[in-house]
Amino acid sequence: MFRKIIPFAIVAILLFPAMAEDVKTLPSGFEGVSWTKVVPVSKATVVKFDENSLVDDFAYMAAIPASVFYDEESERIYSHPLLFYNDYVKGNESTLSLNDRQGLDYFMEDWMKYNGKLKEIEYINVNEKQWKADNYTYIKSNDIYGIASKIALHDWSYSDDAVVAVVGDVKYGSYDRKEYEMNGKINAGEIKHLTLNGVKQDSLAPQYNDFYVDNDYKFITADLWWPSISWFPNFIYLATLGMLTGGVTLPSADPDLQLYCNYEGDFMEVAASQNWNIMVGPTEHIETYVYSPGQWKAAITDIPTKSIFAEKHGTIFQLLLDRLMGKVTYMIDLNLYPGEEVEIKEIPPFMARNVDFELTWKGDAKLGLIVVDEDGSAVGMATETNVSKQKLHLDQLGEGKYRVAIVQLTPANGTISYKLKYSWESKLKEEDANFIMNAAEGAVLASIKNAPLLYTPPDELHESVKEVIDKLGVKNVYVVDLNGNSTAIEELESMY
Repeated sequence: MFRKIIPFAIVAILLFPAMAEDVKTLPSGFEGVSWTKVVPVSKATVVKFDENSLVDDFAYMAAIPASVFYDEESERIYSHPLLFYNDYVKGNESTLSLNDRQGLDYFMEDWMKYNGKLKEIEYINVNEKQWKADNYTYIKSNDIYGIASKIALHDWSYSDDAVVAVVGDVKYGSYDRKEYEMNGKINAGEIKHLTLNGVKQDSLAPQYNDFYVDNDYKFITADLWWPSISWFPNFIYLATLGMLTGGVTLPSADPDLQLYCNYEGDFMEVAASQNWNIMVGPTEHIETYVYSPGQWKAAITDIPTKSIFAEKHGTIFQLLLDRLMGKVTYMIDLNLYPGEEVEIKEIPPFMARNVDFELTWKGDAKLGLIVVDEDGSAVGMATETNVSKQKLHLDQLGEGKYRVAIVQLTPANGTISYKLKYSWESKLKEEDANFIMNAAEGAVLASIKNAPLLYTPPDELHESVKEVIDKLGVKNVYVVDLNGNSTAIEELESMY
């Protein structure tokens, strides 16, 4: 008896299209995305989908090695479809258009036509006979350990190997929400305004302008524009049902804007805009967290355009001057906003979800917030100036140390008091996530070994494991236990 804890990437499943019980009469197979030839088997396995439970997920993974396996003797992969089944959804047209059941019917129609007639359909928690076959197998259970053992005994008459994955009761959902808050003050600073210039050159070679960012600044906005007139913006907006809002711009130009900071001795692009002026007008807007103070660059990349025969941008004098001189002058208006960074003491839990930040302050000044991870990357920001408080929602956060940049967005004097509230919830405990990964990696390993996949809870060896091992004459057992503390595995070792 061997105990092997082997971490396999679940993405390896994608290399296997899906298994067969009798391989003697099958063709030599065909070449595809897999590393060796694939032999299709006249069978299908269908698992009832349940969005409110993980029983279907564990049943599906237990069925993977029974639906696809590699045979060392023939050097072939034997495969049949393993599918989730869902009933038809009643509702409006938009609901019906996303109905996965209809797509399943289309697929099975093609699969049955290819095979002529299926030799077997294996239904797991599916009540009705949806498609015709010579034989039907039904497995109905909400016990994932029993489902795995029934699949093993049905699809294998003997096996030298078996894979046992440690799987406990997994609870997935929103729970254990934690809420925190901190109070602080920032010293008001000067919002710096800079203007840089460029010239239309109908060349893809970027034009660079240097500027310097002091340590006190945490946030930058940049707006690129040029003296111009936009013809018929309202007409074009109506004619295109709101898809085009910029009108026809004269003089025609299509610049893109990028910002770079000097980061660890090299320039790194931190923000970019590539609007088409007929879509939004003659402007480019970008904003960014100050990843590193010091030397920065603004770059204009000019997309070549040709003029064609209103809304005015810039003064008449600027427009006429450019026309008389036969050039287009680009303007980049930069705003540098001061701020301070504060550390978040708490570390988000494993699989933190629905993360919310709320920033409030006292006084007339407006503040913004930028959430920065431990690698210095901005993962979210709230910097609107037309709000009385800033709210930021993030779908998820990884484990690690975070900090928040509190940014002064409008002019102010003295100090500004603020309150920062933040909260998150856990969707899945790390131990439970490892149970899912045990099953997933066990499914990959079992497919490679042409072996059944069995489940056992961590604290006691499930009786079905011993039953399958004895009936199939298993000699080698491969264990997948990422938590590494299962007493059930010790019990298994002592028995063989």
